[in-house]
Amino acid sequence: MTQNLSANQLELVDFRVFEAREDGTIYEGIYGINVSKVREIIVLPPLTRVPDAHPVIEGLFNLRGVQLPAVNLARWLRVQEAPPAGVSRKAIVAEFSRHTLGLIIHQAQRIRRVAWDHVKPPPPLVQQQHGNSIVGTTTVDDDRTLLLLDVERVVADLEGPADALAAAAAPAAVAPTGPGRVLVVDDSAVARRRLAQVLTQAGYAVVEAADGAAGLERLHAEAGRGTPGDAIRLVITDVEMPRLDGYTFTARLKADEALRHLPVIMHSSLGGEANLRRGQQSGCDDYLVKFEPATLLAMVARHWSATPG
Repeated sequence: MTQNLSANQLELVDFRVFEAREDGTIYEGIYGINVSKVREIIVLPPLTRVPDAHPVIEGLFNLRGVQLPAVNLARWLRVQEAPPAGVSRKAIVAEFSRHTLGLIIHQAQRIRRVAWDHVKPPPPLVQQQHGNSIVGTTTVDDDRTLLLLDVERVVADLEGPADALAAAAAPAAVAPTGPGRVLVVDDSAVARRRLAQVLTQAGYAVVEAADGAAGLERLHAEAGRGTPGDAIRLVITDVEMPRLDGYTFTARLKADEALRHLPVIMHSSLGGEANLRRGQQSGCDDYLVKFEPATLLAMVARHWSATPG
């Protein structure tokens, strides 16, 4: 099954990570990941320990001749895992942001179809508890809450600090010609921070929005206001976002006479021809799979120079 993008929906794999609480009880954590990022779900194979690996990497496993890292999601979520007795741990083999890895879980429940406008930003306390690893929440059976994981942060944590990526991309950067700002639209605070660091180091002024709805609000509020030097001149948007996904955000922007001149670069963890076509159908001017700073800066420079400042 795939996203029904025309209805602004997504499909989630609903899975469980069981947590041992300090009072001796076991808590069933309900989590979700976009099905478009899931290649398959398997019983966790035997793992090979890797010396000096990142703390969340439990080891490597062999999947049809390919060695993949196994990320302990409970450890990454900062909880003490407690899989039910007799239950074999599973691995979600996920492919996103140019990486393939196994996410260790306890149970895979089902695939759920959810409207993006039913996915809400997480409360600050939830973010603090889980270290900003949750990008959204939605209600499932019996009014229970499913937490939508910011799996891009897994890759960001493994790749290292954003300033190192920015420094690596700097030699390929082209200084912006003329004034203006770049609007970065992404529900992941980690992704926004990485983009902002790369763009700022390259000389671009950056403003941010946490989802497509907030992005449109920002654009409409600024249309016709301020000096030309303050104008938003280019938009970089994620695809998967609460309230309003990137495809719908881009289509609405391009349908607006006052905004349609703005170049839109889709910067998504979702690869593949199908997602590229959906981006093009929505009106984006370029599509890039996260995270290649040098390629992104080249795209930004090309569209920036073609847009009046």
